[in-house]
Amino acid sequence: MSHALPNVLIADDEPHICEMLADWVEEADWRAIRAGDGEEALAHLRKGLIDVALIDLMMPGLDGLQLLSRMHAENIKTDVVMISGHGTIPVAVQAIKLGARDFIEKPFRKGEVISLIRDLFESRHPVGQNLVTRLDRYVMDHASDTESRLSHVCGRFRISSRNVFKLFKAHFGETFRTRLVTHRINRAKALMEQTDEPLYLIAERSGFKDYRTLTAALKRLDWITPRRYRQKIPHKPGR
Repeated sequence: MSHALPNVLIADDEPHICEMLADWVEEADWRAIRAGDGEEALAHLRKGLIDVALIDLMMPGLDGLQLLSRMHAENIKTDVVMISGHGTIPVAVQAIKLGARDFIEKPFRKGEVISLIRDLFESRHPVGQNLVTRLDRYVMDHASDTESRLSHVCGRFRISSRNVFKLFKAHFGETFRTRLVTHRINRAKALMEQTDEPLYLIAERSGFKDYRTLTAALKRLDWITPRRYRQKIPHKPGR
């Protein structure tokens, strides 16, 4: 996945269970997505943005096993953990045979749930690659903020500036600062291609201090000025 935070789907028709699990997931700095039944869960899964899904076996309408079957039929590859209640262990085992990665039995403990999610996520995404992807996505998402700093990234991910430097150099061959400028330039290019806004405004919306800063950065990386870049964009009808 390319998003900044792991997306964890929680599908349970018991609101208090759903909210409790969502609170645990969000406390772990992941993104919780709630679903009250199987049909709603399937709609989220079809978007292809879910990393791990916690799915209750016993839901009205589309239950856990039926949802697994639909996922298999539609080639949805999300890792699934089945939530089973008392007396449903044989059914949970059947869910494993249908493709679920594991199951947890109610009542469950926070540490058990979080460890299971983390293990599944890291088994699919190698830790170094996953972390640098999340770091880079965060930098990209905040590139338009002129106050964006390395210290913000370090604080958000509880990582040292030295480790950020090593990860960015290893995966991108760039420092944090260069990567931030790259994202700002990409945003500026997209705005120049998609809008007729004045270049000084595009510079500000892309996170540059002013138009001159954008010009210097674009010339340094692509040997072209913003004005010249815009002139080379093919004319589109209606623009």
